[in-house]
Amino acid sequence: MFFLIRFRLLFFLLFFLRLFIFFFALLICHTLLFSNSFFIFLLFIFILLFFNFILNNFHFIFNLSSCTQVE
Repeated sequence: MFFLIRFRLLFFLLFFLRLFIFFFALLICHTLLFSNSFFIFLLFIFILLFFNFILNNFHFIFNLSSCTQVE
């Protein structure tokens, strides 16, 4: 039961973290679109892809496989 509660909290934490990154990306892209800084825009896209990779592989990187085990 404790693992299920911990897994749900982790799921909502990751969901809100992705939502925050998405809106932050929209804000930065809107700002960079009007300043014509194309190379800074590309750099920011690569940073977002890196964070997305970390969030997608969160369980493997931080070894949280015990959260998803069904006993």
